[in-house]
Amino acid sequence: MRNNTNLILSIKDLHLDKEKGKNTYLCQNFKIYPEGKELHGGYLFGIIEITATPKDEAQKIYQIIINTFRENYYKQIISSPEPQKINIETIFEFALNQTNQKILELIEIGQIKLIIDNLNYFIGAIKTSSEALADIIFTNKGSIKAFLIYRTKKNTNKIIDILKFSSNSNNHDKIKIFSSIAAGELKNHNTLIVCTEIFSNYISPEKILDILSKNETNEAINYFKTQIKQVQSKNDLSYSALFLRHELNTLTSDSPLSQKSINELIQTSETTEKLLTPAMALNIKKHFNAIKNKLKSSNKSKTLKEARVSSKEKQGQSDHKLPIWRNTYLFITGHKGLSLANIKSSIMKMMSSQKPKTKIPYIILAVIVVLIVAFTSSIFWFRHSEKVKQEQIVYTQQIENVKNLLSDAEASYIYKNNAQSMEKIKQAQGELAFLPRSTESQQINYENLDQAVSELYNKVLNIEKIVAQQIATIPAEQTLNKLELFNDSLLLADTSELFIGKIDNFEAVKSASISSLSLITNDETKALVLDNNQSLYSFSGLTVEPLNQKLVASPTAMKLYNGRLYALQKNSQTITRYTSNFTGNEAWIKNLGEENLSTAVSISIDGSIYVLSENGHITKFFAGTVEAFNNPVIEPEINSADKIITSPETNNLFIFEAETKRLLVISKTGDLTRQIVFDSMEKIDDLAVDNTGKNGFLISNNALYKFSL
Repeated sequence: MRNNTNLILSIKDLHLDKEKGKNTYLCQNFKIYPEGKELHGGYLFGIIEITATPKDEAQKIYQIIINTFRENYYKQIISSPEPQKINIETIFEFALNQTNQKILELIEIGQIKLIIDNLNYFIGAIKTSSEALADIIFTNKGSIKAFLIYRTKKNTNKIIDILKFSSNSNNHDKIKIFSSIAAGELKNHNTLIVCTEIFSNYISPEKILDILSKNETNEAINYFKTQIKQVQSKNDLSYSALFLRHELNTLTSDSPLSQKSINELIQTSETTEKLLTPAMALNIKKHFNAIKNKLKSSNKSKTLKEARVSSKEKQGQSDHKLPIWRNTYLFITGHKGLSLANIKSSIMKMMSSQKPKTKIPYIILAVIVVLIVAFTSSIFWFRHSEKVKQEQIVYTQQIENVKNLLSDAEASYIYKNNAQSMEKIKQAQGELAFLPRSTESQQINYENLDQAVSELYNKVLNIEKIVAQQIATIPAEQTLNKLELFNDSLLLADTSELFIGKIDNFEAVKSASISSLSLITNDETKALVLDNNQSLYSFSGLTVEPLNQKLVASPTAMKLYNGRLYALQKNSQTITRYTSNFTGNEAWIKNLGEENLSTAVSISIDGSIYVLSENGHITKFFAGTVEAFNNPVIEPEINSADKIITSPETNNLFIFEAETKRLLVISKTGDLTRQIVFDSMEKIDDLAVDNTGKNGFLISNNALYKFSL
């Protein structure tokens, strides 16, 4: 824990560019230190990233932004008679407005060429208000990230993405380049990290928290640099980051423990031969020489009687000794078919053949056996260590391959090349599938990489998870599986019961019982109910009345629009339009063209009619004729679509697939903008979206839920 005494605010940076960077990309961070009266305004800092813009043009834009903002920010302080009383939020907002006006003017007269979507930035000001407290104000747009490490009441460190709690990211003013601002405080023990998106993708927030919690800023930066330089990525993006925290003004003479932890992190784990080799084997030569000398000494003291031993006996002993050394040598050199068992067999054979008056004491034979076993064991350990080392090299390379593929995928995503990004993600998934998971550390590595792949996969495919809020439980006897919005009410039905309730303060009221209820639909004036006999019922308020009219055929889906009913029949691949009193009808489709409606499941109308097929394909009709519609590539693929929803008031089409518990949002120009997944739901029986496209409702196990779009 830091002592508050002698703390100063430090702003330190990390910036790594590719040696051969892209000529249409620029990223720079900046720190502006004030002098004199400017000190009352604090420091300016930030990161500006400009994509898909010639580098010279981007550099000019960057300089204009920095110079204009700095001049207008500090100018107010210098001209003030009481600069210490100036509110930095006020002068910050003024400087932003002036910078915004300058950039827009230069764009208008053609002095600079800038597409606003290509500009990502985080610009902030920080002013120390006390020894361990600083006020921060900032504005941001685009992909630049910002995280805060803070100390909890339990004296533990946590990290949060502060931009998730800022209104800037979600409500950016499309007219202004620099719009809304946010403010906060940087307390003692807190650290603010501002970085490019690719930095946070390679150095995860969890890793940032771990390293900065244990180390001083300079040591942490050195570690981050070391990790980033190991990336063999083909992308041309810059790894840039700023670190703001309170640190001691002077350095102590004691060697910091944090350096030790950094060194441990940077070192690669290697298995050395010495650690894997028994100590006995290291001195094997010494032991053999000692035994040799002992044997020589013993031979000189032999009696004359022993010297007369027949040559036959000597030959016999020699015949037993030779296989020991021969087999040991062949085993060490890797001869196939020989093992420790062969050597042991030879030794036992020799020992059993010795006469009572042996020339070599049994103690020496025992030592020889131990030495041979130790020596051969060392060979086993040596081979094992080489195998372990090779496996570690392969494993490390597998990890790097996945990280590099993720980095390339992230770069492609930033450049809006989603197809290439998805290709890299799939390659990373393939590499990840073969990653070993036999040890705890390998399992942790796998889970971290798998999470990173999943997050990028969801980002590229616009997948987001939403938790719906339960608002009511409906006392139905069967499972409700139909849901429609009717003006300010909700209609819910199963196969025999119909319920209605106000959207606000919902209370389900049973409206009617209809045998074999099949479909319900509505427009602004009334709702229609269809049973399995194709009989129609009119519904308004709480009253259901039979219309004494039947449809000419059993529809797959139907939609009421401007008082007229449109019924889809997939078997005949047509849409039948009924008159307002349902006494007359006509085939509405005049020309189907090459379209196929045999797997159609749902229709929706906003003036044009959109027909949804089971595989998610959308066919658009206007005035009975097929109109071109750009069906987007959807991944994961749709296999069992259930419902399409739209209205004249919204610019989107909503595709519901119960099987995957997801709602897809597709613009009417054919762009897939969102894939919303309701992971927390056990199942979804039906779903509806209001006419504005801002609120949705779903039913699951007779419970009603609401969610925002």
